[in-house]
Amino acid sequence: MKIIQIKTNNINTYLKGLRRNTSLSDPVLESTTKKIVDEVKKDGDKALFKYTKKFDKFELTKRSVKVTAKEIEHAQSQVSKELRANLKTAASRVREFHKHKMPKGSMYKDKLGNELGWLIRPVERAGLYVPGGKAAYPSTVLMTAIPAKVAGVEELVLVTPCPNGELNPTVLVAASIAGVDSIYKVGGAQAISALAYGTESIPKVDKIVGPGNIYVTIAKKLVFGEVDIDMIAGPSEVLIISDASTPASWVAADLLAQAEHDEMAVPLVVTDNAQFGKDVAKEVSRQLSLLKRKSIAGEAVKSQGRIFIVKNIDQAVDVANALAPEHLELCV
Repeated sequence: MKIIQIKTNNINTYLKGLRRNTSLSDPVLESTTKKIVDEVKKDGDKALFKYTKKFDKFELTKRSVKVTAKEIEHAQSQVSKELRANLKTAASRVREFHKHKMPKGSMYKDKLGNELGWLIRPVERAGLYVPGGKAAYPSTVLMTAIPAKVAGVEELVLVTPCPNGELNPTVLVAASIAGVDSIYKVGGAQAISALAYGTESIPKVDKIVGPGNIYVTIAKKLVFGEVDIDMIAGPSEVLIISDASTPASWVAADLLAQAEHDEMAVPLVVTDNAQFGKDVAKEVSRQLSLLKRKSIAGEAVKSQGRIFIVKNIDQAVDVANALAPEHLELCV
C-alpha cells in the first residue's frame, strides 16, 4: 500500500489520485445498460432469460426462474449448524437496531387551528438485489430484508445472480431467516429492469434496494422515477482512523474485507503514527497472500489503497470529512 505523509492542511491535494464513482458517467456503459433495461421492459421474460444465458451461462424458463421450497430446504442441509446459528444471531441484532431506528409521523395544530403533520407508511412490495457474481453476500440479505420487515413492507422479492446456474446455499438460508417471500435466479441490469417494470414471472416492485456492480448501479439510476431506489452507490469504500493502540492485524483485516469486494474498492487508513502505518502495510501484504480472492483485493490495494500519516487525530478527522467515505471505522 502507498504510504503518504500529509504535510499541509490542504487535504484535497492528497486525495486527487483516488477514483471514486467515475464510471457512473461513462456514456458507453450507460448506453449498454440502457439497452438491457429497455429490452427487458419491452420483452419481459424473453429478454430476461436471454441476458441470463449470456452473462450467467445457464438456461432459465418460467418454471425454473423462481427458487422452490425444495431448493431452500436443500440449502439448509448444505449450511453448517454453526453458520445457521450465526446468521440467526446477526438477524436478531439487525432487527433490534432497526426497531430503534423506525421513523415516526407527527401531527400538530397551528395558530389558526389547522391540524398539520405527516404519516409514514411502508411500501407494499420491495425488491432486494443481492450480488452473487464474484462472491456471495448473505449479510446483504439480512441488511436489506430485515429493515423492510421491521418497517412493515408486505412483500419482499429477492433477485440474485446464479453463475452457471449455481445457487449459493448461505444466501438462501439467510433469505429464509429474514422472511423473504420469493427469490429469483437473475442478476445484473436485467434483474433491476425486471423489478422496476415487472415481467411475466417477476412482479413489479415499489422500491429497489441493495448493492451491485457498475451495471446494476447504472440500471438503478435509469429506473429511478419508475420505482424508488435506496441510493446510487459506487465501489466499496472504507476509511479507518487508527492510532497505535489497535493491533495492525485488525486494521489490515478490515481493509481487506472491503478490498475483496471489487477491484475498484477504496481501502484507506489514516493514522498519526508513522511506524504503525508501516506495520499495517506489512500486515496487509501478509494477509493478502492468504485470501482466496487475493487477485481482486490485491488490485484494489495496489491501485486505490492508501495509508495517510497525519500530524494528529484532529487532522485525521479532516481527512474523513473531506472524503465522506461509505464506511468509517474509528480504532482509537
